[in-house]
Amino acid sequence: MSDTPRTTYSYIVLRYIHDIGTGEFINVGVVVMGQRGSYIGAKFRTAYGRVKGAFPSIDTEVYRSRMRRLQAVFDGIAAGDISYGSDEPQTPSQIELIAHSVVRADDSSLQWSPVGSGLSRDLPATLQSLYHRFVTKHDHDGSTAIRKDDDVWRHFRTELEKRNVLPYLAPKVISAADDSIKFQHAWKNGAWHCYEPLSFDLASDATIKEKAHRWLGHVSSVQTASESFHVFFLVGKPVDLSLLDAYEKAVSILRKAPRSEVIEESRAAEFSDQVAQAISEHRLANI
Repeated sequence: MSDTPRTTYSYIVLRYIHDIGTGEFINVGVVVMGQRGSYIGAKFRTAYGRVKGAFPSIDTEVYRSRMRRLQAVFDGIAAGDISYGSDEPQTPSQIELIAHSVVRADDSSLQWSPVGSGLSRDLPATLQSLYHRFVTKHDHDGSTAIRKDDDVWRHFRTELEKRNVLPYLAPKVISAADDSIKFQHAWKNGAWHCYEPLSFDLASDATIKEKAHRWLGHVSSVQTASESFHVFFLVGKPVDLSLLDAYEKAVSILRKAPRSEVIEESRAAEFSDQVAQAISEHRLANI
């Protein structure tokens, strides 16, 4: 058992209420305050994937801006850069006064919960624990895409269909001695051209990069295949702009895969032109 003494703390949860009339809400942040103001910490949900999933009509830019501002304000309070007023010994109501001085109690979409309290030996760890309990506990694990791989393929398919390319595509299994990959869309021009749509519209940085690593491993495992092949990863960006950095890293990871190339959705039309031209030239050469 730890010899570290336990200290009293108070906490308050920030709720996003999309429709005041219905009262439906989702928790988006937590503030924790230690005994006598010895510690103040806060954590807010700046990524809007789950919030938009619950309330599709939310203005995501406004939401993200407000969350970032709140995080900056409470970080400033924690660092002592921003004064929050009282030197009085901490009471359960003091955290409420501080919270309401930052986000006022009115009929806006951001509302504070009643104050809770507890005992802790490690207040930063308690903040993380409360954030998980109240904000992220019911998140999915991030591996389920908002836009799935098929949605990314649908975008490319539309462009390929305009150029009459689809009849030339068929499933193909690329096999090595100890592994194989089945591609649903491929054609042969000396080497097999294999098209693999990948959605990176996931809920977290970790799952975005994990998916890229997984496909790097897949392709690396069959690079010794007897048949010549080239994989084209057709990739879709996350909707949540705060995840674009993770997406860029995922693209960089994919580019390490042997015998491969990354094609982003913005290049779908240009890429489809190139595929159509290559198929046309192949057909003419084999007449």
